[in-house]
Amino acid sequence: MSAVCPLKTRDIVERILLFIEQFSGVHFYTYQSSFARRIIESVLENDGETITGLWSRQSGKTEAVANTCAGLICIIPALAKAFPEDPRLMLYARTFSIGIFAPIEEQADLPFIRIRHLFLSDRCLEILSELDTRVIVNRTDRVHLSNGASVTASSASPDTKIEGGTHNLIILEEAQQILRSKFEKDIKPMAAATNGTFVKIGTAWLSRGGFHNSIQENIEVQKAGGKRSHFEFPYDIVLAEKKRAFEKDKNPFHNGYAKFVNKELNKYGPDSEEFKMNFRLLWHESRVIAINKTLFCAAARDELEAGPSLSGLQVAGLDIGKVHDSTILTIMRVDMDNPIVNKFTLPGADEDKQVYYQKAIIDWCELGGPFEGNTGQYQMLVERLGQFNIKVLCIDATSIGDPVYERITELLGDSIVCIPFHFSSKTKSELYKYYLQELNARRLFYAAGPRTRETGYFKNFQNEHFDLDRFERSGYTVCAAPEGGHDDYPDSAALACWAAKIVNDVLMPDIIVTKSDNFKKQTSTRSNSSEQEITVSRGSRYASKGRYA
Repeated sequence: MSAVCPLKTRDIVERILLFIEQFSGVHFYTYQSSFARRIIESVLENDGETITGLWSRQSGKTEAVANTCAGLICIIPALAKAFPEDPRLMLYARTFSIGIFAPIEEQADLPFIRIRHLFLSDRCLEILSELDTRVIVNRTDRVHLSNGASVTASSASPDTKIEGGTHNLIILEEAQQILRSKFEKDIKPMAAATNGTFVKIGTAWLSRGGFHNSIQENIEVQKAGGKRSHFEFPYDIVLAEKKRAFEKDKNPFHNGYAKFVNKELNKYGPDSEEFKMNFRLLWHESRVIAINKTLFCAAARDELEAGPSLSGLQVAGLDIGKVHDSTILTIMRVDMDNPIVNKFTLPGADEDKQVYYQKAIIDWCELGGPFEGNTGQYQMLVERLGQFNIKVLCIDATSIGDPVYERITELLGDSIVCIPFHFSSKTKSELYKYYLQELNARRLFYAAGPRTRETGYFKNFQNEHFDLDRFERSGYTVCAAPEGGHDDYPDSAALACWAAKIVNDVLMPDIIVTKSDNFKKQTSTRSNSSEQEITVSRGSRYASKGRYA
């Protein structure tokens, strides 16, 4: 027998799919088999792709994934043994590992229970015997076969510590509810050594986080001529497929889904958010991603390393951690030497609003969990602030933050002007509108040198921004983490940006701006290159120590 399988990859895929259906005793619908084919193909080609699937509720995604996983851990090692020199299979000669993750343990258990039951059936045990394979572990979170292959199930909730492991295939069930930060930090590294395949499956949701981003990326790749890695199966496609199956074999089982969908239609209506998300696969229209990932990544400064610095005028923002949150200090440098003048504001506009300054986040400090008000945390904070040239510190003074603000003000004395910021729907809306304005106008940057990128605080800073949602509530724009997530780094950065605004609006004296080609202006083809002096008045306002109105 040849040591290399003579079949083309697509032919191997078809034979594996037939094996999976025989092993599980379930004949896939067309939409299920198209999804399973792409998973099998990715495993054989070891392309390291992320495959995404939006499935209507109760359309058979768990069944398809469970049967595919169970079949793969049986047949892939057997093929690798039969064709030891085939480059598509030799990676799996000793082991083939699948990890299944879901937002909560019960959701991860759903496909896993199906897998466990399969390996207890007489049909499967007989097929395993023919493959000279037996089940050596079959417990609530793991199935391990004698051929070296295994499937494990784990929770991917925000507070769950995921044990380190290495997988060739990773399944994310209900991926719309798994935080991007959890995936990037804890799950994704598990397939780094194997260049493993990721499969994200779920349905539309309130928040457009990492799952939605992966879908969009796959759609763009396919539009550019790349391989299809995204699949969508709304309820009408599922109904049509099941109707065809019933007309073919007259099995009344196929009609159950239509009855289920009709009950949901009567309960919610076709235009309800529940039906649109669960069955039509339409994402919630009022809740979108707050941060444009491309724009945010463009704000990274690869030449700038985070760390203590005394150069330039600096401000800071302190977000006080409550319960499960972290206390974050963000340091920001404001370039007051190069004002950016916007000539084209509306007549009569506030002159102060015509002058802007570039800002750069130059460091972060995480005080380890919620602020408990102990001496060590205060000492660490004061020492950290002393390593910078900070003029204004904007502090979250909401709830437990108020006494913290008062204590920090006492400790710092007159060295730093402390400004309290009380979070409410109105004030947080104003805070984030200004923060996003500066980011979108490309006046806000952050340190992203090689050493900085390897740090945990940098990764948390980026991931929390990528997860941030924006939606409307009671007439105000709200930016917040999705349920179970964290927005401590964005809140802290927004507070630092607000401190920079205060410096701009209140604390700086009148300045003379010479309009020439020697300084930065807002981009416009209508700029007048002739020199002209403009006095930008700051007025007589000044923030009294500790208060800003």
